[in-house]
Amino acid sequence: MKDTISNWKKSNDSFRWVMDESAFAIQQIYSFMTGQRIEPRHLPWFYSIGLEPSKLLGQTHSLIEYRHSFFTQDWFKYLSEDWIKDYLTVIGGKAGVQWVSPLFIMKGNTGERPIYIVRRCPLDKSDLSFSFLSTKNHPILVEYTHPEMEESIEFDMEDGWWIIGNELFSPSFVLRCLEYQSTSFYFDEDYKIRIMDHNFNIIEIGSDTYIEITKDGFEWKKEPIFDYDGDMDTDTDTCEDTCDETPLIRS
Repeated sequence: MKDTISNWKKSNDSFRWVMDESAFAIQQIYSFMTGQRIEPRHLPWFYSIGLEPSKLLGQTHSLIEYRHSFFTQDWFKYLSEDWIKDYLTVIGGKAGVQWVSPLFIMKGNTGERPIYIVRRCPLDKSDLSFSFLSTKNHPILVEYTHPEMEESIEFDMEDGWWIIGNELFSPSFVLRCLEYQSTSFYFDEDYKIRIMDHNFNIIEIGSDTYIEITKDGFEWKKEPIFDYDGDMDTDTDTCEDTCDETPLIRS
């Protein structure tokens, strides 16, 4: 039966449209009932996101998302890398500068599969590397933990996140992951992210650290965002994967 439905979807445009519309409608209803956010259905899309102070119970900050518009649905397929860099630098150079931990997140289809592009803001074209290629060794498991939570939350990360150059698990990225799933959570500077790499090592990072995806895996880098009062800290630093401050727990 499953194979029959799959064949109908491939051969019948009308049937495929009905199935896709029905699936998205169910997703919207579930999202409304659980309070979680969902991604736009049509690609490409482009958001700038960041954090603002919050009075919500269990959260020191709220997630702010602003959607930018594209003028073509084939943006990923036909535009040159230099043009893409220019466009992203213009938008990303100003996006979210009034927020804590600003990012831009873009999703598009390269023809083979959907991929995400994630960078911290503001952007500088001279520092903007760009690739559609995935890392050779992406993490096996990513979990969110917090002292106020009895159980961890596993992040469901699509393969499209592990693109070379992506900067993941900054505080705004972490809160976005939390709000795009349905489990209740606490969020402040005391959270930890546990990452199991391809060698089954477990690396634990906090709110002062993010990872950059590389050709062979990832590097973690320091960027303190919060001070001890939970406010924004403007001092930044970079740390390669040989630093001693972040604990590495061997399995």
